[in-house]
Amino acid sequence: MQLPSKPRLTDRDRYTAIVRAIMVVDEFNKIAPDMPVRQIRLFLQIAREPDQPLAKYARLIDLPAGGTAARHFAALRPAEETEGYGTRKMRHSGLGLIETYPDPNDKRNQLARLTRKGEEVLNSIVHFIEEDHSIGQQYRVRE
Repeated sequence: MQLPSKPRLTDRDRYTAIVRAIMVVDEFNKIAPDMPVRQIRLFLQIAREPDQPLAKYARLIDLPAGGTAARHFAALRPAEETEGYGTRKMRHSGLGLIETYPDPNDKRNQLARLTRKGEEVLNSIVHFIEEDHSIGQQYRVRE
């Protein structure tokens, strides 16, 4: 039995997908020009599935437990919440994109969700992805 073939993207669709990916990366570049990919992935995982334990997000993106994970979360949290997380080792910190709070069912856990600023960043990203054929002129998408 032969499986149905996957529909292939047209050259224009591939080009558009690449341009949209570049625009997403550029959005993070505006926030922190040297933001590590793991922090971008962490932000997107929290956006995809908010109000989960920090340990779950760390596992989803293969962050080592301990200081490394704490520093990545600290980089995305507001500056006033990053004290004591080894942020001097990071190129940036306190971006204010996520907030953490105690798990009401288990006080040992912290949960995470996007802040208002994080929601604004997410809305920009979703806009790039939902955009139809009229993507920004700076990328000169071919008709």
